[in-house]
Amino acid sequence: MAGRMVDRLSILQLRRLAGLGKADRSRDLEQFLYRVRSLRDPQIIAVTGSSAALCASGMVR
Repeated sequence: MAGRMVDRLSILQLRRLAGLGKADRSRDLEQFLYRVRSLRDPQIIAVTGSSAALCASGMVR
C-alpha cells in the first residue's frame, strides 16, 4: 500500500497523511478513511481509498 502511495502522492501530501497518526489507532477501515477525508484533499482520498481497497482484497501488499 505504501509503495502505491509514494508513487502517486507528493511529499507534502505524504506528510499530511503522516500527521494523522498511526493507522492502527483507527478501529476499522471506515474510520481510517473518515480521518483521511478530513484532510480535504481529493488526490489523497482517491489514492488512499483505492490503495486500501486493493490491500483489503489482497491484490496489493
